[in-house]
Amino acid sequence: MKRIIKCLIFIILFLIISQEVFKVIWLYPTSITEVYREKKNTLDVLYFGASNAYAHFNTTLAFNEQGFTTGLVSTDNQSIFSLKLLMEDLRKRQNPEVYVVDLVMFSSLYFDEGSIRKVVDSMPSSLNRIKMINKLLPLGNIPKEDYLNYYFSFMTYHGLWKEINKTRFKSEVLYKGYLFDETTSVIKEVEEKPWNKEIIRDIPDKIFKELQEVLNYIKNEKLNVLFVLTPRVLDEDTMGILNNEINYTEKEGYKVLNLYQDKVIDIDYNHDLYNYGHLNVYGASKYTIYLANYLKENYNLPDHRQDKKYSSWNEEYIRFKNKFKELTKEDYEEVINNVK
Repeated sequence: MKRIIKCLIFIILFLIISQEVFKVIWLYPTSITEVYREKKNTLDVLYFGASNAYAHFNTTLAFNEQGFTTGLVSTDNQSIFSLKLLMEDLRKRQNPEVYVVDLVMFSSLYFDEGSIRKVVDSMPSSLNRIKMINKLLPLGNIPKEDYLNYYFSFMTYHGLWKEINKTRFKSEVLYKGYLFDETTSVIKEVEEKPWNKEIIRDIPDKIFKELQEVLNYIKNEKLNVLFVLTPRVLDEDTMGILNNEINYTEKEGYKVLNLYQDKVIDIDYNHDLYNYGHLNVYGASKYTIYLANYLKENYNLPDHRQDKKYSSWNEEYIRFKNKFKELTKEDYEEVINNVK
């Protein structure tokens, strides 16, 4: 019997270690893995969202302007259903002054293998990761016979060993979680659709139940949370759901910064987006400067710019500026001066 128990323990440990080694060697880093790699209690802000978060908020620019550090807990099509568990897990590692939550993640019931895997594969092995898998897979109608591949992801990706290269260990397009590459430097003309707060759509039952659970968690844990909505283009149904959610969230006593509606940022829809739903690097610069200033003025955030322990943030900002000049042939400091 003891031999069987020892064998089971060995197999479980082997699978867990294999899972962690696999993540380092095979998986491209995401904004979430960047957050988990930061040293404990070094992030002043945790910013949750879908692709709007990692494409819109330039963490290195915010650091250069205001001196605080931000972790972008974001992946493609990330939904409200991952929010509470990610908060719980990251609070074991970080003690941020404020949590920023992009409301766009509250409007979607879209789940596919890719969007689920990007969340769960980015998390270290833990009970919360298991809970996340158990929660998301039924939402995505994933066959139960495929569940094991999510708990131990190397069972799916092991065939990629031939593609190992340095980018597996450090992303060349993520700058402290912020995405900047050939895509996000593109300028695309997009037809602006003004915000209409009169459009109201019913919140899907599953989303509303989760919204209540998230707000109760925030209230019980006494967390400083700022909900934001970034400038972009939305269809009427999504806008209507978000209006309903904003009304409910504000009624529950939480601050919502609707920067799509309020137009306090001068977003040029002929210049500042790279597709209908995302700001490009120019629009992101405007958004980041405004939000970083807002956070600094309204929350007790420190300034680490002269602290050598945070030198990697300065280094990443320089790396970002060099890449910006390489792709656009422009000086980023001049762009920022024009924004200001």
